Amino acid sequence: MLRLGELTREELLKAKPGVINTVRMPNKQTLKLYNLTPSQYIDLLRKQNFVCAICERVQSLVIDHDHKTNAVRGLLCNRCNWGMGFIDAGLGLKGLQYKKNHGKFL
Repeated sequence: MLRLGELTREELLKAKPGVINTVRMPNKQTLKLYNLTPSQYIDLLRKQNFVCAICERVQSLVIDHDHKTNAVRGLLCNRCNWGMGFIDAGLGLKGLQYKKNHGKFL
């Protein structure tokens, strides 16, 4: 769990309801895997206002990264991170095309 002392009073006041209960610091092995320090992780949280970078929901967040380079892109909820996996695999545009062509039930 992210310690409250690592956040300023202003951050706590402006944070969306539920943020403090859902934000967790990844374990040391996870941070090391993505070459992040705890302070860099907290900086990412602050830049994103403690919410998912895509849907902006207050959720438990995971480190989104490029699977080829391991470069960190941001912090996402599980649902958005799962969706990014389809985009990375080239299925995102195919899915949009499918929905466009088959949007209405016959």
